[in-house]
Amino acid sequence: MIELLLGRIGRFGLVLLTVAGLASLAGLGAWRAMAIIAQLVTTARDEANIARDAHWRAEVALSNARVAEARLTQITVSQQLESAAAAEITRLKQEVNELEARNAAIPENSNCGLGSDRVRLLPR
Repeated sequence: MIELLLGRIGRFGLVLLTVAGLASLAGLGAWRAMAIIAQLVTTARDEANIARDAHWRAEVALSNARVAEARLTQITVSQQLESAAAAEITRLKQEVNELEARNAAIPENSNCGLGSDRVRLLPR
C-alpha cells in the first residue's frame, strides 16, 4: 500500500501527508489539552466561589448571632430600667399622696402667709 501511494504521489507527497497527519494529531492533542485545562480552571473557580460563599455565610451568621445577643441584652436592661422607673414613680406618687393628706389635715389659718405646720411640709 505504501508503494502504491509512493508511486502516485511521490516521496515528497508521502512526507507531506505524514507531516500533515502528525500536525493534525498534534493540533487535536493541543485542543484536547486546552479543553482539559479550561475544565480544570472552571472547576477550581467554582470550588473557590463555593468556599468564599460558605465563608461569608458563616461570617453573616456569626454577625447575626452577635446582633441577636446584643438585642437580648438591651431588652433585658431596658426591662430592668423600666421596672426601676415604675417603682420610683409609684414611690413618688405615694409620697405626694402622703404630703397632700398631711397638708389637708392641717387646719386653715386665716392669717396671711403660711403657718409653721405647712412650712414643715416643704422640702428641706
